Amino acid sequence: MPLYKYKAIEKDSGKNVEGEIEGNNESDLIKKLELSGKYVFELNEKTEQKIESNGISLGREKEVIFFTQQMSDLLNAGVQLGEALKIINSLVKKGKIKPIISDVYENMKQGETLSDSLEKYPSYFGKSYTNMVRAGEEGGFVGVTFQRILQGMEEGRQLRSFVISSLIYPAVLMIVSIFAAIIMLVYILPKFMRIYSNYGKALPASTKMLLNISYFFQHYGIYLLAGIVGVIIGGIFYYKNSAGKKILDKLLLNIPIIGQLYIFIAVSNVIKSIATMLESGVPLLKSLEVAKYITPNVILQREIENIKNEVTKGTNLSDSIKESKYFPEIVYYMVAIGERTGKLSEMLLKTSTNFDKKIKGNMEIFVKTFEPVLIVVMGIFVGFMVFAMLLPILSINDMGM
Repeated sequence: MPLYKYKAIEKDSGKNVEGEIEGNNESDLIKKLELSGKYVFELNEKTEQKIESNGISLGREKEVIFFTQQMSDLLNAGVQLGEALKIINSLVKKGKIKPIISDVYENMKQGETLSDSLEKYPSYFGKSYTNMVRAGEEGGFVGVTFQRILQGMEEGRQLRSFVISSLIYPAVLMIVSIFAAIIMLVYILPKFMRIYSNYGKALPASTKMLLNISYFFQHYGIYLLAGIVGVIIGGIFYYKNSAGKKILDKLLLNIPIIGQLYIFIAVSNVIKSIATMLESGVPLLKSLEVAKYITPNVILQREIENIKNEVTKGTNLSDSIKESKYFPEIVYYMVAIGERTGKLSEMLLKTSTNFDKKIKGNMEIFVKTFEPVLIVVMGIFVGFMVFAMLLPILSINDMGM
């Protein structure tokens, strides 16, 4: 278990304290230290030093999570909103979020609401974040709201980390295999040409094919690489165009396996966001309006907009979802149950949790299936190359005998 060093302020005495603690992740350790009566303002793993010694310096997502964690802990401990911001502002010494917290604190001192202040920084605090905070302010449960936001952010980060980590090994394996094949074609195979020159008859068809491929990579490989780079750059510019983005987003949704996985992840994030906003007091129509920006896919955004329009006309949310071609059928049934029982947000959260489990299960199946298939395919390809390279040499030896 990793060892972390921490610096904190004791709630009762107000003294600065520091020490070491073991744990699996920063969030759990912060909660543990909070329960023991300490406000944590610096925490870093001893081996990595991820946080500056004189203040917090994290990546954007980590900074926002840390800010949300502190707001949740302080507010739920009974600290007033202004005082909580003052404490966090004094504790955060570094990082890009430091001037943001300072500005938010100053704006609140002048009478501005927290949600309006956070809304000025959309790259840090998205629409769902600020709308939930606004609902919490209006309903008088800001501390609970920050706790819900934190839970959603942590779950989203864990799922994203799981998906990325699952894909790393297959991606590395594929890249290494491609580079190995190119090295054999461009550098190793040409060295066999002197041996092949002593071959007294026509080369085998497999060897000829391999030599032609090698010749192509040696003489036209740079053009192929330039073409690939050009296609990628062109695709990026085309994606920035609204028409191009629409076509590519639709194409993404229809790619076998990958498209289905993408839909599950997107729908899970959307319904989780709607559920969290509903629990925080945000009206359904406003939740739908905000939730469509949770996904960057314009096709899914349009689908959510259509659902919102149907709800505006008086149609039930479940019936509106039923007409969608991208929302899995289980969402319709769970929403319908939630509407009948008055537990819509609860049913949406359960559906999202089940989706997350299914995503992880599908990723594990995909990786377990893809890895051996890739190894077999690359083994056949490399085996063919070795066979084609050695076949003329073996034939020369046979002729000599």
